[in-house]
Amino acid sequence: MKPPRDSRREFLSNAGMILGAGMTSGRLELARDLWAGAASAIEKATQEKSAEYTLRIGAAAVDIGKKTIVSAVTYNGQFPGPLLRFREGQPVVVDVHNDTDTPEQLHWHGQFVSTDVDGVLS
Repeated sequence: MKPPRDSRREFLSNAGMILGAGMTSGRLELARDLWAGAASAIEKATQEKSAEYTLRIGAAAVDIGKKTIVSAVTYNGQFPGPLLRFREGQPVVVDVHNDTDTPEQLHWHGQFVSTDVDGVLS
């Protein structure tokens, strides 16, 4: 299942195009109504079900600027990894898959998670 973040990003991209089209064609009120309706539908869908995420830990070459490329641990192919947002009281499931050949750690900032799965070094 895709993380909600991807569908929100797609929604914002499409809504921006609708808003832009509405502004250029003189139909700003229609564009605003479409934007509000779509935003309301996504917010309702997000609140009604538990959030589900999948994180895949991997390694990849990352361009850090000035023609400097380094090997780095990535999360879902990104460095830094994706930002996961949670709503207080909403259940969440995060499936973590380590695709590297070495053990990796995750630390869950701001979450009450037991130390055996939090990745904090003692």
